[in-house]
Amino acid sequence: CVKGMHILHDVEFFFPNGKQKKLTIHSNDIFILNKDFFLQNILHKVVRNQEDKCITIRTNAKASYKDGDLYINDEIVDSRVIIDASGISSSIGRAVGLSSPLNSEDVHVCAQYVLKGDIDLSKIQLFIDKPYAKSGFTSDNRHPENTSS
Repeated sequence: CVKGMHILHDVEFFFPNGKQKKLTIHSNDIFILNKDFFLQNILHKVVRNQEDKCITIRTNAKASYKDGDLYINDEIVDSRVIIDASGISSSIGRAVGLSSPLNSEDVHVCAQYVLKGDIDLSKIQLFIDKPYAKSGFTSDNRHPENTSS
C-alpha cells in the first residue's frame, strides 16, 4: 500500500433507530485515501519531474474559457494537465464546460472528521443520523500520521 492509503476491510453503519450493520470486505480492492496527503504527494512528484511549472494551491482562482483558451485569473494557461480540486464548486471544470450545474435539492452536506490516536486503519464507521448530517452521513477518517507502516 502507498503511504497515506490503507486497505479497508470493515465498514460499520449506525442508524438513527439504534441498529448497526457491519459490512466485511473480503478483498484488498477498497482503500481509505487521505486526500490531502495524496495531493501533496502528487504535487511533490510534479515538482521533482518538471523544470518549468506553474503550480497553484489553495487559491481563489477565477477561470474563464475564451476562443479555445483557458484563462485563470486573466492569464492564459498552457498545460497538458489541470487538476481542479475546488470540490463541489468545480470552478475550473465549469469554466471549460466539463461540469453540469448542480440543483440545490441534489446537494447534501455531510460531516467528516479527521481523528488522531490509536485507531484501526482497516475500518470505517458511518453514522446515518439527521442531527449530525441532515441528508446524509457522518464518517470518521483515518489520519496517516497514526500509522507505523
